[in-house]
Amino acid sequence: MILKQYLKLLLKKLFKNERFTEQGVLEKRKEFLIGKEYWDFLGGDSTFENLLKLFDSVGKKFKDKIQQKIKQVAKEKMEGI
Repeated sequence: MILKQYLKLLLKKLFKNERFTEQGVLEKRKEFLIGKEYWDFLGGDSTFENLLKLFDSVGKKFKDKIQQKIKQVAKEKMEGI
């Protein structure tokens, strides 16, 4: 499974200036996994749900800092235009 995912990443690097998707190259669920299937494969049952809970908890804890950083980066980008 890891070799198949590596192949996709390698192909993306080779075709970096062109749009690349797995369509016609890799078969979903047989040659690569996405989302819940990927994370549960790596960490076992319920890994995906546990990650979502963790991200939600961290997001709530650092909400103000995250929003501040987003505003700062947006302001810096707008000044550069």
